[in-house]
Amino acid sequence: MIENTANADPLVPVKKPSNRRWFQFSLRTLLTFTMVVAVACGWVSWQAQIVRDRNAELNRAVNMRLIGIDCDDQAQAIPWLRRLLGDVSVNSISMPPETTSDELDRLSALFPESRVTSDNRFNSPEPQRARVR
Repeated sequence: MIENTANADPLVPVKKPSNRRWFQFSLRTLLTFTMVVAVACGWVSWQAQIVRDRNAELNRAVNMRLIGIDCDDQAQAIPWLRRLLGDVSVNSISMPPETTSDELDRLSALFPESRVTSDNRFNSPEPQRARVR
């Protein structure tokens, strides 16, 4: 049988627990931190979805030659996070005259910073292409 001799010998120093306290937090703090991180991730995901929708619409419209687009590199009305995610500022969108008002409203909602028009200036042979990443 093995005996514990650590306390038996008075000459052997016994390790004292450290006076340093470990960082402690409550369950409420953990849940609050988790909620804040989840809200931040949700907001970034929402902004990324807006960027994907806008880029998909620009690619669809440019590939089908449906619209004339005037883009601006200064990104006047685009928030910094959406610029970081690859969004571009569109100043104006010119649609053909036969475009329905529902389509114009959808484009106005998708590109609130731009002027969406439906007029005869669309009849140019080659519409301007947007720089979409």
